[in-house]
Amino acid sequence: MVKKTLIISILLICVFMTSCTIEYHHDIDKKAKTWIQYFKNEDVDGLFKLFCSDIKDNYSDKTLDEIRMAFEFIDGDIVEYKYKGEGGGGQTKDHYKTILYFCYPEYRIETSTGKKYTIIFSYKYIWKAKPECEGIGSIRVINYEGDRVYSGKEVNIGIDYDIHE
Repeated sequence: MVKKTLIISILLICVFMTSCTIEYHHDIDKKAKTWIQYFKNEDVDGLFKLFCSDIKDNYSDKTLDEIRMAFEFIDGDIVEYKYKGEGGGGQTKDHYKTILYFCYPEYRIETSTGKKYTIIFSYKYIWKAKPECEGIGSIRVINYEGDRVYSGKEVNIGIDYDIHE
């Protein structure tokens, strides 16, 4: 009986402590499903609008060029894509309030030419210390070669902000 009570208590504590994380997770999943559509449609302006205000205000020309390069880097039209989830990240709390929540939503895609890629979004959902950096900071488009997930060939868009600055 003590064992069951302990297990139930631990499970309830886990649910209580991660309830915000579950809420964020659902919202991020919904957003990521729309983000990939900008790649599929090669929508430069739509993809650019997703970036955090720091990038839009200070690095617009560079980022727009990088988006165009990423579209050129992807060989063919995207015909299949699969959401792989948030791909890691973390959360920092201060007095039970989330002050930083970041993750790396990831997609695996295949093109009309049979090429495969991984697209990883660096996303700061909450960053109280730098609200201008909330949103997408960077996107990596990585080319597959054979069964290797990372071939060394990739295009980077934006800035992957250091959360420890």
